[in-house]
Amino acid sequence: IVFIASAQDYDNALKCFLGEDYICSKNKFNHIINNSENVSGKVIEYAHYYHFLSALKLYNKDTESLFSFFITAFPFSEKKDNAIFFMSEYLFEKKKYKEIVDLLSSINLYKLDVSQRYSAFFYLGYSCYKTHKYELAKNSFYELISESDHIYKDDAIFYNSYILFIEDQKEEALLGFQSLNNSKKYIKQVPYFISRILFDLK
Repeated sequence: IVFIASAQDYDNALKCFLGEDYICSKNKFNHIINNSENVSGKVIEYAHYYHFLSALKLYNKDTESLFSFFITAFPFSEKKDNAIFFMSEYLFEKKKYKEIVDLLSSINLYKLDVSQRYSAFFYLGYSCYKTHKYELAKNSFYELISESDHIYKDDAIFYNSYILFIEDQKEEALLGFQSLNNSKKYIKQVPYFISRILFDLK
């Protein structure tokens, strides 16, 4: 009877989360965690996962500690990669680039769903660029440049080309910048780099 009641509590908490009522879901998942004696291990595992995600959605101060607890307590969880992705997204907003590199380098990004994978490669590539890990940055951007249908294509080409530019691989950088001639996002930056490279190559 206790297990059924706890399962119902879990369902109610999940409804709150899916309804984007994260205060409600965080409180309810916290209640499940603190009253877990007769609840199955999988329910507790998922309760910790959604407790962490609720905190993240609310930008609560305990987000990072809840994340650390989840991946430490449940290192083989099927939710671990998703937890790492969402934490990286959270850290990207906070510009904590070193932490993002460490996190996203620890998992196989191809196991994420397509939309998450594109975002993860961009978060990793840009974070590597910001922390001067240029080879890993270029590898990450390449994964985005080689695909066509996503929102990060122009960003990947621009930052990959900029890295090539500062590494003095001017001809390769030029090709990248020229491919952005019609980019609305980089309309101000691209002509400068093309002119600069053409001048240097004379």
